[in-house]
Amino acid sequence: MEAIIIIEVSDQHGKIVERYRTPKLPIRIGRAYDNDLIVDDPYVCPHHCEVVLNEAGEIVVNDLSSVNGTYAMADGSRSGQFPVDADSRLRIGHTMLHFKLPDQAVEATRFDHTPLHQKGEWPPRLLSFNIAVLLLGALVMTAKEYLGSYNMFEYWRYFFSQQIPALLAVAGWAAVWSIISRVTAHRFSFFRHATILVSILLAITMSDYLLDFLKFGFASQGPFEVISIGLSMVAIALLLFWHLRLCSDQSRSRLMMGASAFAVVFVSLVQINDYLDSQEFHRSPLYPTNLKPPAFQIVKSEPVDDFLMKSEQIRKKIDQEIEVLPTAEHSQGVVATRPEK
Repeated sequence: MEAIIIIEVSDQHGKIVERYRTPKLPIRIGRAYDNDLIVDDPYVCPHHCEVVLNEAGEIVVNDLSSVNGTYAMADGSRSGQFPVDADSRLRIGHTMLHFKLPDQAVEATRFDHTPLHQKGEWPPRLLSFNIAVLLLGALVMTAKEYLGSYNMFEYWRYFFSQQIPALLAVAGWAAVWSIISRVTAHRFSFFRHATILVSILLAITMSDYLLDFLKFGFASQGPFEVISIGLSMVAIALLLFWHLRLCSDQSRSRLMMGASAFAVVFVSLVQINDYLDSQEFHRSPLYPTNLKPPAFQIVKSEPVDDFLMKSEQIRKKIDQEIEVLPTAEHSQGVVATRPEK
């Protein structure tokens, strides 16, 4: 008897592996090759169940005395016969059967926000461009180390001690995102993910270099520290946004909102942690140690005499704390060793 019905076959994780359109009923379901619907599931019997029309014209599923039974997904009940209609769900073994009718509406078509070829997309798909960005990153990294070195610069030692670990870190980061994009968007895009990371690192390096000149030129730290924090938030947000663009078909505005929220929370937590760990005295200076050419000085700097006076006051304060420290430790030792009466 003709009765068209569609059976969606899903695995135990809910992923649809097959859609079967019945030409007529009855049909038989199982692992054996003589079934109408063959299910690749070792927990399903060779002839597990059948879909038939009963005398009242209703579609029912009869269990064929299977070992592991047939269950209704709605309440988990096991039975020898189940009446089914549109959206009925049954489980046989580790396989889910979802019944559909031909006239059922499907969900609206999702708009693809990540077409295969999009004009002006970043980073471009051109392999030569991605490799050029990676080489530029290595060059800038080497130049920064060379200009900031006070000793004889040995490139090969620097290459094996710093550039190789950095290359492995970039490759690992790109590989993780490439696997994610492969699973979600069916494209690997290893070099594009690597280009995203290196581009952000280059932008951070150049912005820090520019901020150092501005701090020197205006002889001020505070305002530019705030700018640096803001740039860090922007950099992290763009990093996540571009990675997610290759992994998701969501709209740009939604991806940017999520990436921005994460960046704000992450940078805020880092700043709070740094503030809680801050001490009155620091082992390393809080200002750039490399002097810039006097031509870059925009505002008049503090006179040397004033700087030396403040330094003398700080030295006296440190000396006083050093003198008090042994006395306090000696008092604590006396109390600790005094015998009880």
